[in-house]
Amino acid sequence: MSTTSSQLVRYFTRSNNSRVGVIELNNPSKRNALSLSTLHQLLDIIRKVEHDGSVRVVVLQAKGPSFSSGHDLSEIRHFQKEAMEKSKYKEEQSPKEKLNDLFCVCSDVMTSIIKSTKPYVAKV
Repeated sequence: MSTTSSQLVRYFTRSNNSRVGVIELNNPSKRNALSLSTLHQLLDIIRKVEHDGSVRVVVLQAKGPSFSSGHDLSEIRHFQKEAMEKSKYKEEQSPKEKLNDLFCVCSDVMTSIIKSTKPYVAKV
């Protein structure tokens, strides 16, 4: 697998060893906080890497001074604020559903890493 880039998460193989896949959290301005969008991108990449027979080990790293600050609390507060408002929502998901999706996708990311046939190494 060559290089695949996205705004919040990048995937590439090491140039000196294509058997090492690297997943990089790429949002240093927010200390690589795990937003819903970041988690969806991360899960998609983890699933692709799992099916790449050329990659034997995966390094999980982050750009910037922090590996990750955890969940994006500003996004969670935003979902909670929306949920407390009395107006009807015309979006596909209600704020409560978005918050539930956030934690379900996070759980899927962690479970996918645990169940992976490839070892993951966190470069912290």
